[in-house]
Amino acid sequence: MGRYAGIASVCLIGCASSGKPPPDLQIDAAPPDDATAVARDCRDALKRGTVNDGVVTVDPDGAGGNPPFDVYCDMRTAGGGWTLVWSYTFTNYNNFTSSNNAVTPRPSWSFASGKGTQVSTTTPTSPAELGALDFAHWQDFGTEILVTSTINHWVDCTAGTGSLVTQTSGSLVCSVARVVASTCATVAPDGLVVVQEGPALVRGQPSNLYYYFDGSQNNNFPTHDPCGTNKANQLAGATDPRGAIYVRTRAP
Repeated sequence: MGRYAGIASVCLIGCASSGKPPPDLQIDAAPPDDATAVARDCRDALKRGTVNDGVVTVDPDGAGGNPPFDVYCDMRTAGGGWTLVWSYTFTNYNNFTSSNNAVTPRPSWSFASGKGTQVSTTTPTSPAELGALDFAHWQDFGTEILVTSTINHWVDCTAGTGSLVTQTSGSLVCSVARVVASTCATVAPDGLVVVQEGPALVRGQPSNLYYYFDGSQNNNFPTHDPCGTNKANQLAGATDPRGAIYVRTRAP
């Protein structure tokens, strides 16, 4: 079980680019109501004509709220318009299944299991920059998620009865956005569970982990299994092992 101890007590709480917008977003390219306003998020910036990946100034709560700030936008993957909210690496990638291996830094979400990695509330402005937007504000950017990795398949997921950004357990509707590992090219997760070390994207059953964002260096390991079987099927020998989560509002 890949050191996924205590599964019976799982708590279900809850590249470079250029050119024209992706074909499936052409219909969204109409001018915004206020072309002079700062974009609300990356999807809004895409509608306004920003089609290249990179840093964009956004203002999710609009004029009169908090000041605008910079975020990194992925404008190409799975239709584009994704706001980067977390970029992480691993504490012991070369010994991946060791209990002291964990994702780092970790977001400011619920955590209650021993020695945790450092919490970040610094928004990354590049996939190569480690950090995390304050978790309380992830939902300001939507409920759809894109999970990217250099050792596991990229997946984009729409909230069903479950949602990562609100820590709600239940179903997700996911698809593989980019094949990275050498196995299980068409397998995607279909649910979310949360345990004391962090949330996990799962397939079928709570113990069938696909992405496990384990932030504890005391137990378990941060499963990145493209087959969704909670095993060490992640890509080995990566020169830059890391991952990221992006968030997007649903299309109107």
